[in-house]
Amino acid sequence: MAIGVISVVAACVAGIWFAYDSTEALDEILPLKKPAVSSKSQASQEKSFNLICEGAVSIPANGFDSPFKTGNQTFVAGIDIDNHTGWYQGSLSISEARKGTATLRGDVVTVNRPALFERYGSMITGEEFTLDRASGEFEQSVTLSDKRRIVLIKAYCGKLTKPPF
Repeated sequence: MAIGVISVVAACVAGIWFAYDSTEALDEILPLKKPAVSSKSQASQEKSFNLICEGAVSIPANGFDSPFKTGNQTFVAGIDIDNHTGWYQGSLSISEARKGTATLRGDVVTVNRPALFERYGSMITGEEFTLDRASGEFEQSVTLSDKRRIVLIKAYCGKLTKPPF
């Protein structure tokens, strides 16, 4: 009985801790659906923001030419329009410690970073993610040395708000 009460309290605290802006709430992951956004102009005015994202991640099993393993992942991303940078909790070339260069076209932010390393049996020459601030759509991809672009993550993001305590 005590364990059940502790579990409920922990779930409530976690829910409060990771509160979402109500206009950008995450929807179910599979299939991915567009979340509702109340005002496009509100999304366009944000210059620096952190997001919590949830989506489908595809990882190569035995190289980029083999079938991919797919699962769900929750991660945090950040965009700083004033400094032209962006990051997400990735494991490739763009991370919070190694930010990418951000460009803005309308409501779509593109963050990219050149790379040169081997992963999954192929040479990766660049990594990129895009975020549509109006819809919350997030897509992360890598570019291989043979010029192929492989999408690894498709997710939806919502604004991460700090708790009041």
